[in-house]
Amino acid sequence: MSSRLDRLFVLLENGGSDATRQAAALQLGEIVKLHPHELSNLLSKLKTFLSSKSWETRIAAGEAVSAILSNVPPWDPQPQEEEHIKSDNEAKLKNNGQLSLQTFSIKRVLEKGSYLYAADEQNFDLEENMEYAPNSKEAVDHQRNLINQKLGLDIAESLGINTQNIFSASDLTTEVTQKGDTKSTVGEVFQEELDSVGLQMSSRERNKAKRKAKHISQKKKSLSESTDISCDEASDRKRLKISEADKSDDGDGVSVNETLNSQEETWPLEQFAEHVSQDLFNCSWEVRHGAGTALRELIRLHGLGAGKKSFQTSQQMSLSHMTWLEDKAFRIICVLALDRFGDFLADQVVAPVRETCAQVLGCIVKYLSESSIFSIWNQLKEMINWSDWETRHGGFL
Repeated sequence: MSSRLDRLFVLLENGGSDATRQAAALQLGEIVKLHPHELSNLLSKLKTFLSSKSWETRIAAGEAVSAILSNVPPWDPQPQEEEHIKSDNEAKLKNNGQLSLQTFSIKRVLEKGSYLYAADEQNFDLEENMEYAPNSKEAVDHQRNLINQKLGLDIAESLGINTQNIFSASDLTTEVTQKGDTKSTVGEVFQEELDSVGLQMSSRERNKAKRKAKHISQKKKSLSESTDISCDEASDRKRLKISEADKSDDGDGVSVNETLNSQEETWPLEQFAEHVSQDLFNCSWEVRHGAGTALRELIRLHGLGAGKKSFQTSQQMSLSHMTWLEDKAFRIICVLALDRFGDFLADQVVAPVRETCAQVLGCIVKYLSESSIFSIWNQLKEMINWSDWETRHGGFL
């Protein structure tokens, strides 16, 4: 089945047409019916496609999420009686940093929050190229060409537009400190050798001390690298053991309902929901757009059982459900207020992140109480009266 999965994911990413991608998405949804234990594995693989640079791939990944979740039964745990609630479950009922009506203020977010632009500024940092000397004319020209390609200015140059004045050569120069750090480390060890001797050394002794200092520095570096590798290998072995344990626990003849009901306490889609909620604040607009698309399908299909836990009473379950929805609603409002990405087409602008998040908010309010909806409305009124047009646009959406 792994080869079939791989082919479906290849079609999802590189399908020749929208119909091909949609068919692959529907086939991924059918896999959950036959192999319900693959639910978390499928959603985990789709995370990569949800953050793809390709618009078609992200849309197809969103359709795959919808197809998969359509074949997952709703999460509807039976509430417990109060006398059956264990004392160790009280800590699980506490609010884990979730936003609520009492603590949220969109005005404070707009005053102190960081705007979400098209991409991370680190993507435009100077890239080290060993072919050119640092800060040389060739290196500056190379970096200028790279940035022109990332910003699309190479097309403007081909049309005869002068782009040399957009950024100067001084903007493209930097201080090379990475190699200097290694030398300073060796120098510090060498100085320690001098201090330990405390006498005037001959040139032969000085060269010997330098070689010893270099050997110690390299030994420290290799030790730190081996420690990182051993930690990575340990984590890989741990993930392998977990996946093997999951495979050994799952049977071929188990239904979707039985598999999901075996996960006793929490909502089976909780981890996936939290992951896409965190991606809503990613620096890249493609990641935010993909996360909003997945969260929209998740709440549309499974919003009724979101946040509920099987060890709760009926009142606690209702409160937990409403708290989860309010937290996601206010996170969506933050993205609507802080997102600054706009794709300008002639005299029009398209804001895919804000438009998708507005759709997510529309799915959430169907399950909220009247007081929560009025609270969201008050936050949106603050946005509509804000000075920045992007914030007002998000409020209107």
